[in-house]
Amino acid sequence: SSQDKQEKKEKLDLSELFRNKAYVSFLIFGFLFYIAINCEATFLPYFIQSVNVPTEQYMVVMSYRALLEIPFLLLMVRLRRRFPLGLLVMVSALLMALECLSLGFFANSLPTIILCSTFFGLGNGLCIGSSLNYVYELAPVHLKASAQAFFSAVSSVAGILGNLGGGVVFDAIGAKPFYLVVALLY
Repeated sequence: SSQDKQEKKEKLDLSELFRNKAYVSFLIFGFLFYIAINCEATFLPYFIQSVNVPTEQYMVVMSYRALLEIPFLLLMVRLRRRFPLGLLVMVSALLMALECLSLGFFANSLPTIILCSTFFGLGNGLCIGSSLNYVYELAPVHLKASAQAFFSAVSSVAGILGNLGGGVVFDAIGAKPFYLVVALLY
């Protein structure tokens, strides 16, 4: 029995995972998505400051966003029965892009920032409930753990690049144009 397990370990072929076009496409999507999500989150206090809202209000915005994640998390089982996971992931990115577009065009006060943050809260709740399940759905049965590991690695690298590049871009173009660029990334 231990010899059978050893043979299975030796036969693990990750190339099958990377020949899966849907999975590779999702890795590319995830890379861009996590660059955007890190840019959006990291530089939000600077955006708040740029529209002359006290940065102490950042926690109010974050709390509101976190609260709005709950509805889609509670509805996730029902949503998964009605809609494919890939669609739910795309809708989450669209909602987050709407937040960035709204910040770039309309947000000039704490109430308008909070209103714009509604989209992010809902989108992030949908993302949390669907993205990792989608990776699980795309991966072959014997490579599910490896698929999750590669997805996590890609999202981590994207986070680093998003933070490094985002700071340079934010300083170069300013807060509102920055959030319009982030919306394009989503």
